[in-house]
Amino acid sequence: MLKDQLLRGYDRYYDTFESYETLGLDFEFYAKYYQRNSKYMAVKKMEYYAFSNFEEVYYKHYENFDMRALSEINAFINRYLNQFSPADEDHMETLLTVIASTGSSVPNDVKKAVEKLNPSKSIFWGLKGWIKVKLILIDPQNNIITNRFGQNDQMKLAKLLS
Repeated sequence: MLKDQLLRGYDRYYDTFESYETLGLDFEFYAKYYQRNSKYMAVKKMEYYAFSNFEEVYYKHYENFDMRALSEINAFINRYLNQFSPADEDHMETLLTVIASTGSSVPNDVKKAVEKLNPSKSIFWGLKGWIKVKLILIDPQNNIITNRFGQNDQMKLAKLLS
């Protein structure tokens, strides 16, 4: 199934958890990734520059993905952005990836709404980092609809699903 293919794809580099509930929404799985980079002089204790990148991936399947389902995901994204606080002082970027699949065809108005949805957040005017949201919708024919930030993942997911 699609869930198993996605889990296998994320399992190599991400910590994955099945049946995950957060901010009032149940997901089939959750995956998280953390990377920290730093520069130092001579010894690691003399660090002069560091930054951290995070990614959180949430997957949910809908039998019928309509505007109601999209507003449910949008409400989750807004709650996430409103409650977010950086995990460490070196935070640079967090990517929130929401993947939704559907068992039926997606109406054109929903496709357009997904493509236009581009929530993001700067933390302290970007000096403490930012959050970008990638919204990815997969229909029964494995067509992938994304917003602007999710377009880079489109080819990776197509390869994973083939």
